[in-house]
Amino acid sequence: MKKSIKISGDGFISEGEYDVVKIMGDVSSIGNVYAREVKINGDAEFRGNLDFGQLNVRGNTHINGDIKVGQVKISGDLLVDGNDDIEKLVLVGDCKFSSDIKCDIVDIDGDIDIESNIYAKEININGLVKVKGSIECESITIKGSIQCDGILKAQSVNIYPYSKSYCNEIKSSKIEILKYRRKYIPNLYKVKHGRFSCKSMKGDDIKLENSYVEYIEYTKNLNISDDCKVEKSVKVS
Repeated sequence: MKKSIKISGDGFISEGEYDVVKIMGDVSSIGNVYAREVKINGDAEFRGNLDFGQLNVRGNTHINGDIKVGQVKISGDLLVDGNDDIEKLVLVGDCKFSSDIKCDIVDIDGDIDIESNIYAKEININGLVKVKGSIECESITIKGSIQCDGILKAQSVNIYPYSKSYCNEIKSSKIEILKYRRKYIPNLYKVKHGRFSCKSMKGDDIKLENSYVEYIEYTKNLNISDDCKVEKSVKVS
């Protein structure tokens, strides 16, 4: 039977296989670590490759190596300097990845910074996503802000920006860029909408509000509100 460990205060985790790892304090580790479940309430630094069934981060964690994990829950800060293979990512806080993210489901309520690309089935973001590479998924919904230097490819794209947002290029069957409508009390709160900009947009059905797009290519429908500016649009068969 694999052993479990619990560290309160300062400590060190040796390379090896564990059942449950609980960290409450300041912990470092050098070498490869395998565990069914890891809970971090404090600060942790791993230098090596990790293979976890579940990872729960409540605090600050730095991983200098590759990580493979079934489910990650983050309500703190996570920095990954290495490759990652994640089935489900749930984030409430800040997260930064230096390499590609490969994930089935991404649920984010916070900020995520990706130095490379993200590949997923479903992406839901309530906050800020920065991607220096490209995004490929089946569906993506963003309520907040997106900054994508590469290509956003998906079957369905829904973006509701409440601060300045942009994508270099979008390719999707259905694209909707709509004003973010907060629930608010009239006359007490002034609602601000973030403007969205894009160089190239290609899709079947496209609906835009408060957007600037240099070039649009569509096959079925194009619906543009009065607060949009489109330099050129072409309907193709």
